Amino acid sequence: MQELREREIGVLFWATPDPQEILPTVTSFGVRCAQLGIRGDLDPGVAPAWKKALADANLKITAVCAAYDGEYYADIPTVERTVGFIPPDRRAEREQRTLQVSDFAAELGAKGIATHIGFVPHESSHPNYIAVRGLVRRICDHAAKHNQTFALE
Repeated sequence: MQELREREIGVLFWATPDPQEILPTVTSFGVRCAQLGIRGDLDPGVAPAWKKALADANLKITAVCAAYDGEYYADIPTVERTVGFIPPDRRAEREQRTLQVSDFAAELGAKGIATHIGFVPHESSHPNYIAVRGLVRRICDHAAKHNQTFALE
């Protein structure tokens, strides 16, 4: 694959179990780079098929984005309650999922992972601020082992 140009335009698309279900549509736009979104369960066994299909399609994944079960974007109050790492009862599962996305991204050769971490309180002494800060640090440490960046949306 030729080197990508600085600020080359790409797309974000959602992974399917079989890359051939979506890659022809994505590449029909003429893009050479993309972010790959992961919703639902992530079967680590699909990474080799995705890696081969991406190479065959000449499509570079710059980041793999994690989405989580139970997130709803209906309105701002709902987003504040359900998205990212803010819901305390979802933090552990979402942290583990993000680590899995990092591992999956590493198998694809993607140098970045991303997710919407939620509406973090402004006050640094707020319990949600403290908990999310620690969680993000752990994810960053894990991503660093793969030489990845972690983009916070």
